[in-house]
Amino acid sequence: MSTLQVPAGQITSVEGSAGIEEILRVAADSDRTRLLVRDGDVFLGSIHARDALVARAQGRAADARALARPVPEMAGDTTVTDAIDLLRGRRASLAVVRDASGRATGMVSLDDLLARFLQPQTA
Repeated sequence: MSTLQVPAGQITSVEGSAGIEEILRVAADSDRTRLLVRDGDVFLGSIHARDALVARAQGRAADARALARPVPEMAGDTTVTDAIDLLRGRRASLAVVRDASGRATGMVSLDDLLARFLQPQTA
């Protein structure tokens, strides 16, 4: 699964204290709709830019921490099938990948996993 994960240093994220406008700016600048929410090196969850847009339209003052949804974690040796099952079972689009020592090595998305799983196999 290592070829499917975004390396930890390339993960697009926002701090938990990020306001709605910062969330939307980071999403637009990175051309990503889903971002991880962090507190320093700790991942708190994930946020979809749509949730920030809805909060802004409703006039709610919310930060990324308040809008974040839980993000599952998995080991780097998790199979694609097991990773898909985990994400679907948790109703999540992103997961943090950790090595045996617990260090975050990257992130995977359900979209990338499904694309790999559904690829025609060549003989």
